[in-house]
Amino acid sequence: MSKISIIAELVVKPEYIAAYHEHIKAHAARSLREDRGCRQFDVMVPTDRPDAVFLYEIYDDEACFKEHAESLRMAEYREATRDMLLERRVTQSRVIGP
Repeated sequence: MSKISIIAELVVKPEYIAAYHEHIKAHAARSLREDRGCRQFDVMVPTDRPDAVFLYEIYDDEACFKEHAESLRMAEYREATRDMLLERRVTQSRVIGP
């Protein structure tokens, strides 16, 4: 099985930027600490777009990512941040490099 990467591009409503950053940082830290097979979860904000957030995640395999995506914690994160986002685009890929 190959590793799975997730690249998410999000646009946050201006009035929620600070609150969203706190939610996503906590979510990333818990994912790394608690999710089986979560090897990387980076949260990035482009220097020229404070309303944008990019996520880069790596999981050991599809099963590990599915556990993460279907977890109660993920449902709680989605509910807590649902009204904070203007756009959300997610790309799932197989990792073919080291």
